[in-house]
Amino acid sequence: MTIIRFFQEVNKLKSIKRTGWVRKNVKNPESVADHIFRKTLMAMMPCPNDLDSEKVIKMTLVNELPEAVTGDIRTTHLDSKDFTRTKFEKDKAALLELLLQIEDENIKKEILDIWIESEELQTREGLFFKEIDKLEMAFQALEYEKQSDNPSDFNTFWETTEHTLKTPELIELFNELKKQRD
Repeated sequence: MTIIRFFQEVNKLKSIKRTGWVRKNVKNPESVADHIFRKTLMAMMPCPNDLDSEKVIKMTLVNELPEAVTGDIRTTHLDSKDFTRTKFEKDKAALLELLLQIEDENIKKEILDIWIESEELQTREGLFFKEIDKLEMAFQALEYEKQSDNPSDFNTFWETTEHTLKTPELIELFNELKKQRD
């Protein structure tokens, strides 16, 4: 049964550390799976009523799946279009490799379609997902800042989040979170 292999492969997300935190020399940085957990919870709570909250939650669960193959590649709002396109193609190939382990074609298609929507940012759900993804990063940045001798090392994470947010409720939450930086 190949589905077992799929679950074994995605289990790697529990041990893959988030690159941005590793680069900042954070002790015991969160794993990709840690990031997925909180952003999935976050997607449930402030999701606007006019969005398909189930789809957004699914995006939070599948968006990082390629990283089980590629590892975590840090991105920011300053990345070039070429970098973004190349990363998309590598991630898509990695996801397709993982999906070979799933026999049910409907499940494969659903995962791939949701992943593409979460990456292309062409729908309101995709855009909201990206905001949640970055807001979770700001929550984590705050935790690491409090442990750091140099909190300004984490400014780029805050800047990327602020640049991404458009939903008023998430902006309000972000602004409240920023107050805790002091």
